[in-house]
Amino acid sequence: MLVPVFIWIAVEFSRSLAAGEPHQWLRTLACWIFAIAWISDGIDGLMARHLGQRSRLGEILDPLADKILVGVSIIAFSLAPWEMPIPLWFAVFVIGRDIIQLLSLSVLSSLIGKVKMVALWTGKWATIAQMVALSWIMLRLPELGLQAILWTGVVLTFISGFQYLLSAISQYDEFQRNRSSGDPRSDR
Repeated sequence: MLVPVFIWIAVEFSRSLAAGEPHQWLRTLACWIFAIAWISDGIDGLMARHLGQRSRLGEILDPLADKILVGVSIIAFSLAPWEMPIPLWFAVFVIGRDIIQLLSLSVLSSLIGKVKMVALWTGKWATIAQMVALSWIMLRLPELGLQAILWTGVVLTFISGFQYLLSAISQYDEFQRNRSSGDPRSDR
């Protein structure tokens, strides 16, 4: 729910920056809203695991919320840049991987029915690196450190994308094996 508010404030700060009169209070507010969205998402996940309140809906919504926060923020910073722009290669890679992943899940779901959503540590760390990179830009930290974080994020994003692809292939192969053996698990 905080994503639209964050984007509006981030774009307003970018406009004030472009006009030559940066309103620093907008930067501060955007940073706080981003931090609250990021931290509340993490706390929600920890609480769900700790209290044993995991659900299929939560398994879908939690990573989707991360992708929306990161993806929309990357797009906003690309179209309405702050002092440190997001490199185009980073934006294309992260958003491209997410689009490919969502399309692959849709296709796999239509082919085999229920898809197992497995959270991978590389995916979690890629999201953390992406969020740290966005925070780095908002806080105007040294650009040298930003490059290291961006590359870490890209490497982890690539590895996790490859692992998700292997998982999808494995699930499809299992479905095909069950189907050819007459196993009722292959029925949707």
